[in-house]
Amino acid sequence: MLFTLVTALVYLIHLFWMCFGVDVYASYERHIPCATNTTLDDASGVYDTWILLCIIFHMVEWIRQTIFATSALVGVNLVPVFYALYIMIPFGIIVMLGGAIAAFSSDADCVEKQSARSTYL
Repeated sequence: MLFTLVTALVYLIHLFWMCFGVDVYASYERHIPCATNTTLDDASGVYDTWILLCIIFHMVEWIRQTIFATSALVGVNLVPVFYALYIMIPFGIIVMLGGAIAAFSSDADCVEKQSARSTYL
């Protein structure tokens, strides 16, 4: 029961960040020109890559928690698959640092005009 409750909490955390990431990735703010980015593609490209990488990380972690919950509740031995997905932990650390660097090093105009997107990172 304890494993199920802990897994449910982590599952919900990753589900929240994944949904929030999809929301800011597709937000209307992505096409607001800022700084020297005057075209729609340039304005969107300020944060797109790092937001997408964050979404991928949270999606894999969400799937990993689903596998663990299935293993705990149904009794199917999926633990080797759960451990195999631990390879995403270094990826997540790199994405976290890269996203933070992208958000903090972007132009102040972009941080203001695309505030939800920079806040997510």
